[in-house]
Amino acid sequence: MLDGPQLVMRRLPYRPEERKHLSRLIPFELESDIAGDIQSLHIAIDAVEPETVTLAYVDREWFAEQIEALESAGLEVSRCFVTGQLIDGDKDDWKILVTDGADDGWLPTQLSGLGLSVDVSMLPLVAERVQREAVAGAIPALHVFASSQSEADDIVSMLPESIRGEARTRVSIVNEPWDALTFERPGAIELRQGLFAAPVRWQKLWRPARIPVIAAAAALLIFLLSSFIELQINNADYRRIQQQVEQVYRTAVPQGVLVDAEQQLRSQLAQLRGSGASASVLPLLDQIAPVLLQHGDVRVHRVNFLAARQELQLALTAQSNSQLLAFSEALGNAGLSAQARNISQAGSRQQANLLVSGVAP
Repeated sequence: MLDGPQLVMRRLPYRPEERKHLSRLIPFELESDIAGDIQSLHIAIDAVEPETVTLAYVDREWFAEQIEALESAGLEVSRCFVTGQLIDGDKDDWKILVTDGADDGWLPTQLSGLGLSVDVSMLPLVAERVQREAVAGAIPALHVFASSQSEADDIVSMLPESIRGEARTRVSIVNEPWDALTFERPGAIELRQGLFAAPVRWQKLWRPARIPVIAAAAALLIFLLSSFIELQINNADYRRIQQQVEQVYRTAVPQGVLVDAEQQLRSQLAQLRGSGASASVLPLLDQIAPVLLQHGDVRVHRVNFLAARQELQLALTAQSNSQLLAFSEALGNAGLSAQARNISQAGSRQQANLLVSGVAP
């Protein structure tokens, strides 16, 4: 709480169109009334009324020193008020709080509804001025807070006779000045605003949140670690399965380029099975197999099925050309179209490519 000559409170009128820009206009309104640099002042604004705004201003450097003195001692200054405003009084109900400060002379009062800190010697003049500006004929009620009855009587005796003789006077004995203050009084100006707004106390917020945050961080770390380990295990399993697939593919197709074993097998199976109107290789093999068993000297070295042309290509070898031709003729008798091509000598045996198509219905 602040009081004394360093802090001034006042009301300023304003026009409705200026309401949105009050924080920027107020320094210019005060500049003509202040004998000094307006930039050296800290200005705090109260709740804005329809036509007037209540404000307090104090020397910025001095105010910073007061806060620093407390916080350097380990205290946290979260809020700051004018002492006079925490005395619950107004222009019709005067409250005077007698305090024994370092200068032994300040009286935080609530004479005008704004709140003042008045030197003992200045109390008669201030009270007379406030009474003169009040509504004509209005006699205020007077409530004095002091540590003793004699101290309260001394203060009352200093008031002008026009006030002392007519006002209803009440005295409250308080052990400490704090007992006379209302700390949650509506309308009290919070001085810690703007550049002097109370900082976020991260350390204060960290203390109660420390254990939950550490527990959450540990849980997240465990989750990430377990996910990483699981990912490594799955990758190892995938590589092992891929190796097995490639081994199976090489068992079926020893020659040729290997890029994607699974996809290549699917493509080759699709060619053998056919699709839609395409014929399948199985009916052809079903008719060729009995004929092949009857011609034991004919050996099949390679089979290739072209589903698009419904054609089966066989790479054959036999002891003689007559055996190859006899096998081709037997297929024709079985209802298939067989054409022998590229008959040539391969060592002691004859080889040929046989194109088989035309499955009988």
